Amino acid sequence: MFADTKGVSSTPTNTRAAIKKDVILNFIGNLVGGAGGAWLLFGAMTSIAPHGIKGFIADLSLTGFALPLLLGSILIYIYRRKHVDEALCAIYQNDYIARRLPKNRAVAIVAISIFGLLSTSLLISLPLYILYPDGVPPLIYAAVKGLWLGLISAIAVLLATRIASLDSKQPAPEAD
Repeated sequence: MFADTKGVSSTPTNTRAAIKKDVILNFIGNLVGGAGGAWLLFGAMTSIAPHGIKGFIADLSLTGFALPLLLGSILIYIYRRKHVDEALCAIYQNDYIARRLPKNRAVAIVAISIFGLLSTSLLISLPLYILYPDGVPPLIYAAVKGLWLGLISAIAVLLATRIASLDSKQPAPEAD
């Protein structure tokens, strides 16, 4: 699911291409997995109620927190290894967003997860509740959840690359 960087020279252009490929692969994988999983769980129902243990608010909130937590933990480790192996350039050391992220990786991962939870609550759960107060049709829910998980995973890749490059021993490269 991640771009193969073995034997690739570590230039800013190659690093950006590898990260772009990882963003696309994570988006597609989580889009398909999220939509498919939601359909398998809720496809037999006539509608998914907003409240309760099987409600869409609880499902989206849990997923919005857990996916960035798990993905961030894995991705930061992977990208940190790639920086140590010099398979990727530290292109984000002087990045505006990277400088504002917490330096502690664990705190950064939790911050990303809280962002995922809050954004899910405000951008997905609230509009679904307003549009479908009595329950969301399973097909619509699966499509929305798949798109949302794909977007969250793409953002997690971008943030993880920035967090991993913060403590890189490599000097920030010149633009090529």
